[in-house]
Amino acid sequence: MRSILRVHPAPRFRPQSIIFTRPIRRFSTQNGKAIPGRRSSHTLLYAVLGSGATIAAYFFWPDASRSAPTYTNALLSPAHFTPVTVTATESCPDPNTRLITLTVPPHSLPSLEEAAFTPVWSIYIKDDDIQVERPYTPLEGIDNEGRMKFWIKKYEKGEVGRWLHSKIVGDKIEIRGPLKTWPWQEDEWDHIIMEAPESHLFTNCYTTHS
Repeated sequence: MRSILRVHPAPRFRPQSIIFTRPIRRFSTQNGKAIPGRRSSHTLLYAVLGSGATIAAYFFWPDASRSAPTYTNALLSPAHFTPVTVTATESCPDPNTRLITLTVPPHSLPSLEEAAFTPVWSIYIKDDDIQVERPYTPLEGIDNEGRMKFWIKKYEKGEVGRWLHSKIVGDKIEIRGPLKTWPWQEDEWDHIIMEAPESHLFTNCYTTHS
């Protein structure tokens, strides 16, 4: 049985008359003289002020993560910052790179068997001076003593990296985490090819070490 597609022509409409009108230009008077655009200039001023307030709020309003509380006696968590100690800082052949070790206090160290510590994860380090945080991936995860090693690169416009380079052994730094970076699954792939820019090289190092 053959199916038939019926196509109905579009209905015809009676042409309507079109009336073109010239937009009305508003004027305000001052001393008997017409001053065009006074209202539009006020509108523009309000728009500029509103945009400026919006931009200022975007840059200066506390971010939800940066304004997270700091707990000294709680376990390490992504929901709050935890003070840790700089226990080692080593120079490298590249003067813009340092190997920095951070140690989580024993009372803040959660069980390393938790899923959050399975590869690959990172932590956020907060720059207390300008209230900015940046994620960093440890080179070898975290050991039973709560130590984490980070290869910190200092960039000209990298605020957190330059701030970390100024730290010495014994200084306190606030971190939050761990946060999952990549859901590694054991025995799922036979071969893995990893490509990454310099800033993401440490994720590959962590994966290889794990």
